[in-house]
Amino acid sequence: MKRNVLLSLPFVLASSVALAQVALPPGASPQSTQDPGYKELIATCKTPPPAPGARGGGAGRAGGAPAAAPTTFPPPPADYNVTEIPGVIAAGQKWTKVWEVDGNNADGILSDKDGNLLIAQNHNAAVVKLDQSGKVSTVYKDTHTGGALSMNKKGDLFIVERGLRANVSQLAPKRRILADKMQNGDPIDCNAKNGFFAGGHGDFSVVVDRGGAYLYFLFGNYGGPLEGQGIAMARMAVSDRWGPAGSVWKWRDGRWGEPGLGGLVTPILPAKESWQSSKADSFWGPSVHYNTHLDAFVMLASRSCCDERWPQEGIYISFNRFIGNPEGWSAPRKIIGNVGYGPGWYPQVIGVEEGETDTRAGRKARMYIHGISYWELEFERAAAQ
Repeated sequence: MKRNVLLSLPFVLASSVALAQVALPPGASPQSTQDPGYKELIATCKTPPPAPGARGGGAGRAGGAPAAAPTTFPPPPADYNVTEIPGVIAAGQKWTKVWEVDGNNADGILSDKDGNLLIAQNHNAAVVKLDQSGKVSTVYKDTHTGGALSMNKKGDLFIVERGLRANVSQLAPKRRILADKMQNGDPIDCNAKNGFFAGGHGDFSVVVDRGGAYLYFLFGNYGGPLEGQGIAMARMAVSDRWGPAGSVWKWRDGRWGEPGLGGLVTPILPAKESWQSSKADSFWGPSVHYNTHLDAFVMLASRSCCDERWPQEGIYISFNRFIGNPEGWSAPRKIIGNVGYGPGWYPQVIGVEEGETDTRAGRKARMYIHGISYWELEFERAAAQ
């Protein structure tokens, strides 16, 4: 059984499980496509999901070949030193485990107004509160395989319920279903060609340009027409950071002309197959830093291809001398495939020298994947060129 563990310095989350990667434990709340009634429900769809296609191209396999055996890595070092990040963490701190749970039971984690954590539990169909003393209590039950918690500035709480007859619901201040049908009247499940997928923007990173004038957002767009899906960009003037509403502009058709809310995008790394397809093929989850040795911006991204439930095909790297030119990113190059543990998402570079961070690094840096680092990257100018 895989587990979700909450580690604290004093409060940092490392989640290790994705439902798409683990078998459903006995008694766990199933997602729509795992429910015994799924086939009967989609038989009523006006536009039913297509039958699953031939397997192929997923993580660790090609053309239906057997998956490669995971690489074995040594455990992380038992002894380590935490250096100071002023205003963030003092030197000499140690990790402390404050909470642990079996299954896919740490999804859509956010903080409430009192600084406690609200955690959606897929398998347990509940939302729990982890308070600052480490005490856990159930605050919402029967959430129908709920995840992706979100809260607006008024404190209204929302959840995506991923079980059979999937829906988007409000939990507070009043519990109610907000949306459970497509525009043609079909249940949302009828769009579940690749498991239930809500679409929208997500998995973003932010970096400031070298002149300090703009903040650039790189994010995944998972919904809408195929031509808009993939990794996209937006920007906001640094001077607007204290009043960001209405100040973010997305890149589309060669200019920063689409509003951050509701605007369309032209992806810098477009999807080849829609995220709603049973064979989705797209880059996603970008992490960007400015590399002082290269004098260029560096992006790491995951690629999911080309099977049901978004298997990880590899980690890719791309370079751009000028972050303000979205068309300047180099063609992505694969740097690693099977990382040896699942799901192997969320690559990130963190600098190792004094003053370096996750948005600024030099010739040598650590690469983290899903919060774990077994790799050191060494950047060369010739490679970036």
